Amino acid sequence: MTLAAQIIQKSMRADALLGTKRRLFFGERPGLVVGLFHNVFRNETDLRSGLANPLEEMTLDRFKAFLWEWHNAGYRFVSVQEILDGLDPMGQFILISFDDGYRSILDILPELENYKAPAVVFITSANIETDIGFWPNTVYREEMARHGSKANASTLIEHLKGKSTDQIQRFICDRYGYTALRPRGEIDRPLTRDELAKLSHHPLIEIGNHTSDHADLTACQTDECFRQIVTCQDSLARITGRKPVAIAYPYGRFNADVILSAQKAGLQLGFSCEEGKNRLPLNGMAFKVKRYDILGTMGQAEQCQRARSDMTLCWSITKYLLHTIIKYRDRAREQKTGFGRVA
Repeated sequence: MTLAAQIIQKSMRADALLGTKRRLFFGERPGLVVGLFHNVFRNETDLRSGLANPLEEMTLDRFKAFLWEWHNAGYRFVSVQEILDGLDPMGQFILISFDDGYRSILDILPELENYKAPAVVFITSANIETDIGFWPNTVYREEMARHGSKANASTLIEHLKGKSTDQIQRFICDRYGYTALRPRGEIDRPLTRDELAKLSHHPLIEIGNHTSDHADLTACQTDECFRQIVTCQDSLARITGRKPVAIAYPYGRFNADVILSAQKAGLQLGFSCEEGKNRLPLNGMAFKVKRYDILGTMGQAEQCQRARSDMTLCWSITKYLLHTIIKYRDRAREQKTGFGRVA
C-alpha cells in the first residue's frame, strides 16, 4: 500500500472514530446514504490480474460484507424511484449505485436479491454501443505491462481526465496501438447491449445516465454538455425501452450549467462524488446528491460507521492537501518530461 493510501485510510478511520463518538452523544442523524461502486471483481486473482484498473479494489466478498453491515445497522435499501416518490425525513436509508456499466454487475445480482436491495447502474452509453473498453483500464493495463508502475498509470489517468474522447483515444492509439482500446475479457469489459436490455428489466435494477463518453461535463461547452447527456438518454431508451430519470456526473464534476442541461434533458436527480449523508427531503439538493466511494481496501464496518456518522472532516482536509501536492508534482513532471501531454 502506498504512503498516500495509508494517509487516506488513517484520515477516514479518524473520521469514523470521531463520528461514532458524536453519534453516541447526540444520536444518529436521519437521512439517505448513497454508496458508489464501479467494478466488483470476483476474487483477489481477478483484482490483481493487471487487466483492469483496481479502482476501489472491491471484490464480491467485500461487497457481501458491505450489504451485511448496512442491513445490520438497520438502514433500509431503497431505489431511485422511492427517493423521487418521497422518503420519511426521519428515516435511515441507503441507495447502492454503480458507475460506468461493467459486466461484473451481473455477478452481484444474487447478493442484491438476498437483501432485496435495489441498485442504480449509471451507464456510459458509447462503451455499450461500440464495445470499446473503459479507457482507464486500457491505460492501467498497458502501463503495468510496459513499466509495472501503478504510479505511472495513476498519473497518466489523472492527466487524461477532462480531455475529449477523441483526444484520449488518439493518445491511446498512438501510445499503445488501436487494439488496446478493446477490452481483454470478462474482468474489464462493459455490458453488452443484450445484457443491458435484460438487466434493465430486473425488478431491483434501475438504469441511469453517465453521459455518452464519460465526459467531464464542466469542461464542455453548453451544447456539447447537453449533447453528451441527451445522446446517452436516447441510446439507453433504444436499448432498455425507457429513459433514465437520474444522472451521475462523470468524475463527480458539475456546475450550474451542467445541472441546467440535465434538467433540460428531463432528468430529475443528479449524483455527485461529494461525500456526506443527504438530508431529506432533498428539495434544492436533488441535483447535488452526495455519495460515499466504498473502498475494498478498508473494513466495511469502519466505512459504515463513518458514513452513518456523516463525518468527513479529516478526510476533507487530507484530500485537499493530497490533491494540491499531486497537482503541483504532476505539473512539474509534465513540464520536465512531457509525460502525459495530450495534443
